[in-house]
This record gives sequence, structure tokens and C-alpha cells, in this order.
Amino acid sequence: MLKSLTPSDIEQIKHDMNRRRAEALSRHAAEIMSLDSDQSEVEAFERSLDAFMKKSFRRRNLRRRRNMLLPSLRRPQTMQTQ
Repeated sequence: MLKSLTPSDIEQIKHDMNRRRAEALSRHAAEIMSLDSDQSEVEAFERSLDAFMKKSFRRRNLRRRRNMLLPSLRRPQTMQTQ
């Protein structure tokens, strides 16, 4: 059982609490940095995927338009033997 609390005891408690708070903030900052990094990777992947899809659809649409407008330019289809 605690008999008395000195000003030194209170200062020690304050010091310990400040240390624990600083440690918690440090862990929090590290977690935020990790999440920001993950988010940046997802956004970069999304941009790459979007660029790929636009490029792919552009090529596909050009091919379709070419085939519709100039049927003579179609690539000959290979015969499949069974």
C-alpha cells in the first residue's frame, strides 16, 4: 500500500508517461508511413493498369475500325486443321 507520494514520484510518473507517449507516437508515425507507401504502390499500379487498358482498347478499336473500313487489309486467317 502506498504511504505517501512525493513530488519526485509525480515527476517520475510524468516522465514515464511522456516516454510512453513518445514511443506510441513513433509507432503510429511508422505505421502511417507504411500505409502511405502501400497506398502509393496501389495508386501506381492503378495508373499503370489504366494506361495499359487505354492502350489495349485503343489498339483493339483501331483494328476493328480498320477491318470495318478496309476489309481488304484484314490479316488472312490461318486454316485450322483438325
